[in-house]
Amino acid sequence: MLKFSQFLLSENVNVGQKVHYQGNVSEHAYHKALLKYSSLRKDGVSHEDALNSITDTKSPSITTDHSDLKDAVSKIGKAETNKIIKNSLHSAKHFIQHIHEHYGEIDHNKPIELTGPMGEEKVREKFGHLTNADIIIPIKAHSQSGPQIIVLHHDKNMVGNSLKYSTSGGATKLRTPSFLSLHGGKTSATGEKTTLGIRDLAVRHLFNNNENHPEIKKLDKLFEKTQQTVGVAPEESIKFLDHPNIRKKIEKATGKTPKSASKMAFSAIKATIRRLKEGRPVKKGAATIKLTSAEQQHVEDLHSKLGKSVDYKPYQDYFSHASNLLQRVYNTPSATKDVHSFHRSLMGIPGHNNNIPTLNVSILAKPNKPINTRVVDLNKAYNEHSNENFRVTPIKSGPGGFNIESTGGKLIRVDLDRPGETENDKAKVTEAGMFKPGKPGVTYYGENSSRKQTTKKLKKSKK
Repeated sequence: MLKFSQFLLSENVNVGQKVHYQGNVSEHAYHKALLKYSSLRKDGVSHEDALNSITDTKSPSITTDHSDLKDAVSKIGKAETNKIIKNSLHSAKHFIQHIHEHYGEIDHNKPIELTGPMGEEKVREKFGHLTNADIIIPIKAHSQSGPQIIVLHHDKNMVGNSLKYSTSGGATKLRTPSFLSLHGGKTSATGEKTTLGIRDLAVRHLFNNNENHPEIKKLDKLFEKTQQTVGVAPEESIKFLDHPNIRKKIEKATGKTPKSASKMAFSAIKATIRRLKEGRPVKKGAATIKLTSAEQQHVEDLHSKLGKSVDYKPYQDYFSHASNLLQRVYNTPSATKDVHSFHRSLMGIPGHNNNIPTLNVSILAKPNKPINTRVVDLNKAYNEHSNENFRVTPIKSGPGGFNIESTGGKLIRVDLDRPGETENDKAKVTEAGMFKPGKPGVTYYGENSSRKQTTKKLKKSKK
């Protein structure tokens, strides 16, 4: 067990490492806080006392047997790690209070699951339900007077926590669905369409279900071209990865003789360089590679060059045509139901009973500011826009993408997450102003808000 005071200090930290480990450490600290609260409540401790114990001097410890936490210890150091943990514990109190006030009690007889490291598909396999939650919390009705549980799920009372750690207060990334699902949606093993893509909307509402319409064929062809996108031959990166010193370090970290970089796909080379840049293992389960200062700087330069070497034109061409089709769909009144379904799938909002409702929880940890927590019920937040008109505004920079706007302003931004880096590109869905304070489904907690919002202080609750 590694106590908070025992985290080691590291001197070399870059921005990519910091962001990555902020998320990992906050996730695990949050989970420990929830477990401690639940355990105390099971032992008969009152809600208020259990809540206050989360941030006392005997705060939860974090085990070092998880590879991500081992890396965090060595990469971001004692002071930064302690800060993230402290902020996360205060935010966990806010979140538990939100559950207590709006949903019911945490069911201490059932496990609180850390699901973030699993990924959406593995979580679906385990629970039988779709969610992008990092933590899944079992809920029950209050045993005494107070707010009663709302309808969460038809057979399992659970709520998910999609956790974000922010030091800037900027826009929150909601999901990173596959680029393929953005284009063509998802279909279950039984042939049922589970999510709609841009292609589905156009076929249904613009071309009378004609799969062979010229504009659909054009969209498919443009999408195919994005899948063939590769970077300019990265000779400098190949030379670096195949250098004897680097090969030895990779072999030591992975336990295997590394494949010659000259035989690696561009996407694999770029992904390896990025992981080295961020101080992450080059392969799952491997140790972290320690680079010299000169090697680290070289990796930074290579990563920048590789990012610029990707041909963005196929992506730009695709998004241009897709944006045009999507706007025409928005102008079709009969498409309203499917448009909402499309938006909900992009944002990770449960659309039916086979999903776990998930709250978007942001730890707002601006330097020298009190910790605030933003809790968003995505369903309620989106429903505010249910009777509004939508429009698409294309993004012309980088690989392109588009903004989806409603009558009330920007809703979400859709672009790509590290295009050309992996064999299958991912779309990136980012909130663009829909989580404004005072709006339905949006709750702020904390002593003071940098956004000058009215925030909620923790209320003393009944035992």
